[in-house]
Amino acid sequence: MVNNELDTNGFVTTDAINYVTDKHGSVVDVNSVKRSADRISEKTPGRYVVTYRYGKASGKVAVTVRSDVNEGISKTDAKLGKGGNVGKTWFPHELAFRGNYNA
Repeated sequence: MVNNELDTNGFVTTDAINYVTDKHGSVVDVNSVKRSADRISEKTPGRYVVTYRYGKASGKVAVTVRSDVNEGISKTDAKLGKGGNVGKTWFPHELAFRGNYNA
């Protein structure tokens, strides 16, 4: 994560979960997953390891808060290239105006 000096709430660690399944393959509520940290401050640079547990299963995720508040902001000298030709579609435009045509 990029350093955010204006952070007031922190990064919510449940936001790092896409989905969790039980041993039967059924999706479980992410709020039932235990976490070693509920939030990570975006104000304090560093590397934080969050452990997630559900039943006997567990996993660890490393979250890095960068120290550079301008990370990802850059200038470029690239110029736009000349565009190519626009191809024609297969869709017959005259049919699009008929009320009974639903492709």
